[in-house]
Amino acid sequence: MRKLFQIVSIFFFANVHVSAQIRDFFESKESKVITEFIDSHAFSLRTDYILNKEDGKYGRNNQDFFSFREGRVFYLNSGYFVGDERLVMPWKYDDSFDEFKSATGIVPEISTVYIRNPGNHSYSVMECDTIFMIDGLGYFKPTDTIEENYLNSSKFDSVKDIHWAYAHRMSSFGDSLKAEEKTFSVSGFNSDKAIISAINLAIPVNDRTISRDVFCFQLTNTQSGIQFSLSGYLSDSSSYHRIQTFESIEVAESVTIEEAKTYLKENKKEFLDRIYRGKLTPTPVRRVEIPKPDGGIRKLGI
Repeated sequence: MRKLFQIVSIFFFANVHVSAQIRDFFESKESKVITEFIDSHAFSLRTDYILNKEDGKYGRNNQDFFSFREGRVFYLNSGYFVGDERLVMPWKYDDSFDEFKSATGIVPEISTVYIRNPGNHSYSVMECDTIFMIDGLGYFKPTDTIEENYLNSSKFDSVKDIHWAYAHRMSSFGDSLKAEEKTFSVSGFNSDKAIISAINLAIPVNDRTISRDVFCFQLTNTQSGIQFSLSGYLSDSSSYHRIQTFESIEVAESVTIEEAKTYLKENKKEFLDRIYRGKLTPTPVRRVEIPKPDGGIRKLGI
């Protein structure tokens, strides 16, 4: 009888503990502050792409783009916008591109990048110096520096080290789209599995989901107030991706134009296959400023 009582007690207190974690997950005194902060720092980014053929570039139905991808992004103090890697390769999970994947002589490429500032309802064109992918995330460096709304970034290898998560989901309902946003306190959970399960329970990926972005944050209390840093990202498949701080970027060794042409000619099939499968990760370029004769500056990627 005593053993049965112990088992029941352990089960009861374990459930009380889990219930308390879930309650804290959805209800927090800090949630309003966090939500207001994210609302003022979360950008939306859209990438249009076209089909590049031997005889020209083509969109769909006489448009200047074939299709596009949208997603939430944040602006880092390193000068990069960061978001899902699908923004860099919008054709990767686009059903409308499936019929062209096996076609020869057709290469998709990004045509235009648009950005929507926090609180705005319309996009504007954003010129980019650099676009690339690293570890499941896409990075966009705008030509013009954005002075406000940037975030510090911190590199954490595990989702259990984060304090807060912000999730944004786009779902389809017939011909209309529905956007949902939630902010969660996850510091009460002590394992990766528990945090991921809680997020998936609160804002799941289902048949209606077009995209879901989950950004992970660290908070530090200082004398001047709460300091936020973006530390990771959770993909649709619940894989955790750490944010790159770009304290140092390795620059590829230089090659001549003729060497590059020879390489592309010999490896064209493999190169295109990696593009279609989303396995190609271009090396970041380094931006340099070259003085113009009239006194201006020309920005060049090398």
